[in-house]
Amino acid sequence: GINAEYGDAMLSLPLNSVTTLSSAERLLSEKIPDLTMRQFVLTNLESKKGENGKSSYQWRIPLATLRKFLPDLAKNPLTVSNSCSDSKNIFFIGGERSHYLKSEYHEEVKKYFPNAKIQMLERAGHWPHFENFPHFYSCVLDFLRE
Repeated sequence: GINAEYGDAMLSLPLNSVTTLSSAERLLSEKIPDLTMRQFVLTNLESKKGENGKSSYQWRIPLATLRKFLPDLAKNPLTVSNSCSDSKNIFFIGGERSHYLKSEYHEEVKKYFPNAKIQMLERAGHWPHFENFPHFYSCVLDFLRE
């Protein structure tokens, strides 16, 4: 997901000044100081060759739209009455350092998804699939084999 801080940083990137991914990484370094997070954010940047043969960069995702509707995306539309009580195969994977799926929230998650399995990964925050891919991959495979 996109959060306001990263979305604003991405929107502020002067794409017309970006000539390589390295230049984009340098330009984002002040607003996103963590190298791992910058690299993750930059997976959303793509190069397009123009008719003149020169490359230009653009975001793969509808960044301005996502940023505009971020407050709506952050809301919880579920109620206990429209929960997924009959669903059996729901798997939440979070990072132990995440502020979004803290252990104290697990009981609330279980209200809406009573049969859910929740796995918290070490050495990961909000993006466990990026921050601890080997453990994430292993957990997903184990879940799919169940």
